[in-house]
Amino acid sequence: MSNGSVKSKPASLEPKASGVIAKLMQGEVDAAIVYHTDVVKNHKLIKEIEFSDRFASSTRYSIAIISDGKQKALARTFVDFIKSSQSISFLRRSGFGITS
Repeated sequence: MSNGSVKSKPASLEPKASGVIAKLMQGEVDAAIVYHTDVVKNHKLIKEIEFSDRFASSTRYSIAIISDGKQKALARTFVDFIKSSQSISFLRRSGFGITS
């Protein structure tokens, strides 16, 4: 695929990421920009083409405990679990990049 054959106007604008991956998997579109985690999950059916760093983007997910929460101990337990080596290993295997 060369730049000359890529349309700048998308064939479809899906409101959810799951709709994008579904159209790609069903062959309704030739290419799509999807989350890396979707590629990892469907790696036998999808060919990944990575953007150069110049064009790369990322999505950041944060975790926090609200200051006036009623179940702070439970929230702390959950945060500790997410930050555990077991959870981080699982997230990496699932295609997430982990930062501190």
